[in-house]
Amino acid sequence: MKRPVATLDDAETLRQLVRSLQEGIYITDQDGKILDANPACLEIFGLSSLEAARRSRIQDLVDPVQYRLEREVIALEGRVRCYELSVRRPDGGQRTVLDTCTGVVDGERTLYHGVLYDISHRKALERRLEEMSLRDPLTGCYNRRYLVRLRQRLETREACFGALVLDVDDFKSYNDRLGHQAGDSILQHLAAFLGDNLRTEDAVVRWGGDEFLLLLFRETDEAVEEVARRLCQLRETEELPPFSIGWAARTAEETLDQTIARADHALLSVRARERHRRLSGPVAAE
Repeated sequence: MKRPVATLDDAETLRQLVRSLQEGIYITDQDGKILDANPACLEIFGLSSLEAARRSRIQDLVDPVQYRLEREVIALEGRVRCYELSVRRPDGGQRTVLDTCTGVVDGERTLYHGVLYDISHRKALERRLEEMSLRDPLTGCYNRRYLVRLRQRLETREACFGALVLDVDDFKSYNDRLGHQAGDSILQHLAAFLGDNLRTEDAVVRWGGDEFLLLLFRETDEAVEEVARRLCQLRETEELPPFSIGWAARTAEETLDQTIARADHALLSVRARERHRRLSGPVAAE
């Protein structure tokens, strides 16, 4: 019995290798038509057979802008290495791949020999880690780093949003009397309350130790004030510590920091009025 030839020059050895690889291998023509592909490539693209692949063009299966830019690089340099492409499968699924591709002149036409490495799981993990980096570990709310992502979106001319700054009244006394674990539990309960009473598209940010920032997207003055009043009313029906709220809606071309600063100033005014009311109460009674 003839032993298999252990060299890549052997056609059968090379064929078996290509078919067994987990990386996708393909050949396309200059119009993007898929001429050949191994099983791993068919799986990445979500194609049932080589016949189905041959009825497809690669630019119909990946992001067309990415595809066009990749082809421009290959035209200039002859190849690309680890070029990221977003795959759009016929079943609606999506994958992210790294494509290493070389343009090969074959007579009067150019063929493209490529290897696809599926990094979808890695990209999902990166997104999860990024999301975790934007969350406060105690309450699960967003943290201040989240605002860096929002600034460009919220500081366009047409952006409309409101900011509410909420602070637990005399929170230090809870920690002093009940301990830090009880204080943490209060913050977690308050964070859950805020999340439950805002729209899913709005954001709850842990702004400081016992301070929260609520961002209401696409809201006007009246709507932001209504949310503030509703939260204060709901506070009375929940087992929550007393808290104070200051709010502001963005004015024309105001920065995110400027809107938040006005909401924070409004909170200080609320606190000052409440302090004055408590101090003047006994005098009024006399």
